[in-house]
Amino acid sequence: MMRKKVVFCESGYNIFYGAQQSLYNFLINADKELLEIVVLTPDRYIY
Repeated sequence: MMRKKVVFCESGYNIFYGAQQSLYNFLINADKELLEIVVLTPDRYIY
């Protein structure tokens, strides 16, 4: 099966509140065999 590419755009890189926590939980629990996940942030690294 071909993986689907999903791109998330996050405007704040130095905060970790409700929306960011939900995105994080989704990212760690997503099926990596079905999804190719890309996260765009204004900083170079995600901590």
